[in-house]
Amino acid sequence: MPAPLLDFDDDDWVQVSVEEAKLDGGPSSNHGGLNGSTTCTVPQAGNNGITLSGAGISNVTSFGTMGKGERILRLGMEAVLIDHLGDPGCLTHFWFGGNFPGVENTRIRYYVDGEENPSIDMELYLGHGIGFGDNSHVPWITKHIGKVGRKNGIHNNYRIPFSFSIRVTAERVSKTSDEVDKSIEPISQDEKDDKTVPPSWWIIRGLTGGWVSFDGRMLPSSPRLRLHLAKLENYTAKPLEEFNLCNIVPPDDIGGSGETSIGALFQVTIVAQSTTLAFLEACMRAYHAKPSREDDSDTPFMMLSSGLEDYFLGTYYFDSGSYQSDISGLTHFDRSNSSFSAYRFHDQDLVLIPSTGLRLTCRCGETEHGTKDKGAYMHPQPTTYTTYVWYYLWV
Repeated sequence: MPAPLLDFDDDDWVQVSVEEAKLDGGPSSNHGGLNGSTTCTVPQAGNNGITLSGAGISNVTSFGTMGKGERILRLGMEAVLIDHLGDPGCLTHFWFGGNFPGVENTRIRYYVDGEENPSIDMELYLGHGIGFGDNSHVPWITKHIGKVGRKNGIHNNYRIPFSFSIRVTAERVSKTSDEVDKSIEPISQDEKDDKTVPPSWWIIRGLTGGWVSFDGRMLPSSPRLRLHLAKLENYTAKPLEEFNLCNIVPPDDIGGSGETSIGALFQVTIVAQSTTLAFLEACMRAYHAKPSREDDSDTPFMMLSSGLEDYFLGTYYFDSGSYQSDISGLTHFDRSNSSFSAYRFHDQDLVLIPSTGLRLTCRCGETEHGTKDKGAYMHPQPTTYTTYVWYYLWV
């Protein structure tokens, strides 16, 4: 059965000025307001009138764009894929195609509500849970992400909310070469003006009036609702070192004892390489305490896994090989060089962020039973990690 559509009643919306609505700098000056207007409509924070039903979606409309064989990705320069201004909503779909060297490292950036620094700045493949530029195991499609083509054809259905604007850009960061796959779709004559720039294809869609739900539960309808991305890149950890994947500090105006939630984890991707696979013994931990404390080692925490491959729902060092599902997937695994990449979604298995904040950690290897006061199990070696942690905040 498909997930229910989301509907807002008329009373769920409030008219506010652009100045009141803008976050992190608001719309840039060259936008000239919201389509020339000085006001926009936003959902009221804390309103409980939102319904989950398959009917009454008159307030929801679609928007989107595409690019077909466009030669706009000049090396080291951002190119705008979509720049949308309007009432509150969310992006719902992103697809990208292109066959140039280094396409997996293409930077995709999302600028929400006119912010100068993007909330989301990801490498194309890593943003879809794929490490080491791995093009094998295709085709595969899940609820959130997928990759169909051997060279590319990668997509996501991430819901990225905004109050009045969303801009998505792409930047090619690797040099092209003379090696071109002749099997790619030819472009029109008008688009062949600059053959030094490789062609790209994309599709982006969203909903005005659409919002975000986890497992059928609506996330709080606050104008502050954002999807964030925390990154750790090329970090080499020592054996048994515990390191942060994200360190979420609540806003200064949020207090409380942690009995209420201010956000939720959405997705975790881990890419790692070592000289042995013993690093897969690691347990994932979530500390529900203010991350500003210098030492929270004595603070209660929640164990999220009994091993690193267990966190991604694998077992015995991924003995069955590659897999992809709506909840988790193994997108790269090479025993010969002790490397792997995998993703894990938490929209069904909720890990909420309390008002005291959240610190998510991994460990380079582990003790035999996951305690912190014993020696290393299976002799882990220094391991290099890149991690992406996606999470929603609504305060």
